[in-house]
Amino acid sequence: IGGGGYVTGFFFHPTDPNTFYCRTDIGGMYRFDYDKQAWISLIDHVSPVDGRECCPISAALDADRPGRLYIASGSRAPGSHGKLTVSDDYGATFRSYELPVFVHGNLHGRSAGERLLAEGDHLWLASQLEGLWTSDDEGATWQQVEAFPETACTFVSVLGGMVIVGTEGLKQAQGDK
Repeated sequence: IGGGGYVTGFFFHPTDPNTFYCRTDIGGMYRFDYDKQAWISLIDHVSPVDGRECCPISAALDADRPGRLYIASGSRAPGSHGKLTVSDDYGATFRSYELPVFVHGNLHGRSAGERLLAEGDHLWLASQLEGLWTSDDEGATWQQVEAFPETACTFVSVLGGMVIVGTEGLKQAQGDK
């Protein structure tokens, strides 16, 4: 892998044994090409104008669509929001959406688990600083889960129909947003 940083996550597709990705903290996402026995960068299109895709914090795969890949990434720039990139062709091309929260792949908890979870078109995002979020339209729009008081999340998972979210134990002060 030619990117910087270190590998913070691996993604094996649950139904397609030829779909395998990894993410790095500051070097973007990669897909493994089994025919060439090589890693392919998924951020060659990134420029200095918007380098947020270089720092992914999480990725998610769609169990029913092997070509679908979601990536949440961002920048350390003050006040910046994250970016969600979505691919339907194994990372060859992407469409992107602004996330309503700060995201950065080179901060605490970067290898604690996956913060992004896909269940069909429904997404969950366990944000680093702003609680739990959900989207019903592949990430085009997001709603905060107001009943969830923790702000610093570390991972999100589903087990037996129950959503499980890891946190750092920090809650918003009453009235703070």
